[in-house]
Amino acid sequence: MNIFKKIKSDLDEQIAKDVAERKREGIYNENFSLRTFIRDLIDGRILTRRGFFKLFKLIFFFWILSIYYISTRYDYERLLREQTNLNHKLQRKECERLKLVKKFTEVSHQNAIKQKLEENNSNISNNKEFIRVKGER
Repeated sequence: MNIFKKIKSDLDEQIAKDVAERKREGIYNENFSLRTFIRDLIDGRILTRRGFFKLFKLIFFFWILSIYYISTRYDYERLLREQTNLNHKLQRKECERLKLVKKFTEVSHQNAIKQKLEENNSNISNNKEFIRVKGER
């Protein structure tokens, strides 16, 4: 148990040294509250403390990181809108392609029947009423 007591006393001494050092530098405040922090932030007194300047690099880094995150998010949403528009255009083109394929297959079947009738020298092949292209009347 003596080992644990020694470790605890060493830690207490180290904490006391840290508190004394912070008091000397003006960083440590026993009566710190959110209200005083907000008042110091609004007044600008927070800029006069050494602790703020120690954290300034970190704050600046997070600020740059947040700007990068916002710009990346904006680019992602722009690309997502563009992809959606392109998918809609692709669907419309696919529908048009299917309509054309259907039309061409119908015409090709009609032409094949007409050619077979002409090969057999049938009188029906000259009759336009028998084989009518869709849309003609």
